[in-house]
Amino acid sequence: MELLSINLFSFIFNLKKEKPKNGYFLEFNKKGSEDSRHHIFKENKVIDSKIDLKNISMGVLWGYNGAGPRQAALAILADYKNDEFALKHYEQFTIDVINKLKYDRNDFLKFTTIQDWIDNVHFTADYAELEDDKSEQY
Repeated sequence: MELLSINLFSFIFNLKKEKPKNGYFLEFNKKGSEDSRHHIFKENKVIDSKIDLKNISMGVLWGYNGAGPRQAALAILADYKNDEFALKHYEQFTIDVINKLKYDRNDFLKFTTIQDWIDNVHFTADYAELEDDKSEQY
């Protein structure tokens, strides 16, 4: 009976455990657990996977090249920025960031990492437009 009460206490304690607040906490649930879906948290709340925006996968995942990581990228960018930005950039964000996270376990993605990536995307896009303008002038 004592073991049961310890396990119950551990379960309740883990439910109340706060996730880090300066980014997205990616929670990997092992198959066979009560809830085998994976979740992305921001400030202790699960973010929308944005399947209604674009149905790439029935769930989110990370750490490899596939549909689940693309759905995760779409969800994170839509939550962090907006739907339009997410739809335009989720594939590159998947390649550059989401695929490089730890596979098969929890991970954490800082807001600063996302913002640095966004700043780089805009800088690169602005630079390409400038180069196009230069070539049209000559």
